Amino acid sequence: MLRRTVYLPLAGLALFIFLALVRLPLSLALDVSGVRAQGVDWSAASGTVWNGTIAGVYLDGYPVGTINQRTRFLPLLTGRVVSDVDITGRPVNGEGQVSLAGQGITLNDAAFLIDLASYDVVDAFGAPLRGAVRLETDNLQLRGDQCRSGVVSIWTDSLAYSARAWGGEGFPLAGTATCGDDGVLRLALSGEGSGQTVAITGTLDPTLDYLAEVRAGGLEEDIATGLMLYGFEQSGNDLLLIQRGNLLVNP
Repeated sequence: MLRRTVYLPLAGLALFIFLALVRLPLSLALDVSGVRAQGVDWSAASGTVWNGTIAGVYLDGYPVGTINQRTRFLPLLTGRVVSDVDITGRPVNGEGQVSLAGQGITLNDAAFLIDLASYDVVDAFGAPLRGAVRLETDNLQLRGDQCRSGVVSIWTDSLAYSARAWGGEGFPLAGTATCGDDGVLRLALSGEGSGQTVAITGTLDPTLDYLAEVRAGGLEEDIATGLMLYGFEQSGNDLLLIQRGNLLVNP
């Protein structure tokens, strides 16, 4: 009888906490989470922490779109928060599964299409970057501000827009971004068309120091001459541009 007397209030308290969490407004959860201090902002939030919508999301001042999230219950029993997320609107569209455990974040079965014109980014020639980039990953693991493991497949048609400024047609670039155990992100993209080739390789370390190399081959003489005005140098039969810096100092 004593055991029953003790357990009944505990069971009632557990049920009360569970129901409170189920009905907890998403807007309140976001306000107390401290994510604004990490560069995340939004215009409105509706629904609950289990099934809600966050509109007008920005990350470090860059627009993301509207995020719809649905949290799964069973993973909570193992100390993980797992949510199915889809992003709609402009500039990001896509979906994936986000898992939170301690300081670790895992992104599973994710695919996103991003409109580059929505961001204040320039290409190698100083012109506004246009086009789209598609990102896909089966499993990407992050810890803090570092990429710990995983591979992201990348496709973009941004080169076609940049090439038009030179009277060319351009072609898509495809490749991967790979996370290493050292926290360094390694990028490799390439493409070809009409006898021309472009290969882009680069690294980004946890301090946001980057090294990028752009190699172009099979170019017409007038295009090659123009590229050399922007810092490309002759390297065998190709032109090569090497850039180093820090994204916080000279993005």
